[in-house]
Amino acid sequence: MRLTESDGQIQKELARKVHVKPATMNVMITRMERAGLVVRRPDENDQRLSRVYLTDKGRSATGAVNNVLRDIEERALAHFSLEEKLLFRRLLQQMHQDLEDLKREK
Repeated sequence: MRLTESDGQIQKELARKVHVKPATMNVMITRMERAGLVVRRPDENDQRLSRVYLTDKGRSATGAVNNVLRDIEERALAHFSLEEKLLFRRLLQQMHQDLEDLKREK
């Protein structure tokens, strides 16, 4: 999903964004490569780096995942009023921000 936001990232960037160790990200990318979801290509300016790109199959898979997540969200919030949904979202965003602040303090 992070590659849909910015395709062609280096593994270290991806690992940081999904909060996993680079070695774990390497295993994940290798599995995704085997499944045909991503490809690694050398960086044009620095051959020591490889960038990860979504394949057409990977783009299609992210669309399917988004649809499933949207369906789950709709079902989970089906009995909430619009006001309750907005409040819930605001509270979750505040919790997320508080946790990010705590992480930066360490």
